[in-house]
Amino acid sequence: MGIGLEALLTIELSKHDRSAIEAFMDEVIHAPEVRFAFLISGRYDAVVHVVVRDTQHLRDLALDHFTNRPAVTRIETSIIFEGRRRYELLVFLPEFGQVS
Repeated sequence: MGIGLEALLTIELSKHDRSAIEAFMDEVIHAPEVRFAFLISGRYDAVVHVVVRDTQHLRDLALDHFTNRPAVTRIETSIIFEGRRRYELLVFLPEFGQVS
């Protein structure tokens, strides 16, 4: 498949109005390397999970698809060394304050 590594891009946007955020999220999710795009709270506005061939591909993706966008003020890249996933979900029962 040609996937050599995964990374998280944390992104600060220049505008915080609804239309600018929606446009950014819609554009980003269409890049073939993007697996997930999350709008988040805190210092950054978005986290984007990407899969790439190697560090050069990651660099090119960051420069060509993210940092050159007028909507992006700042980007930080973190390479994922290892990941684990849990598939089952907790079900909260509000009437009893319990987890099943």
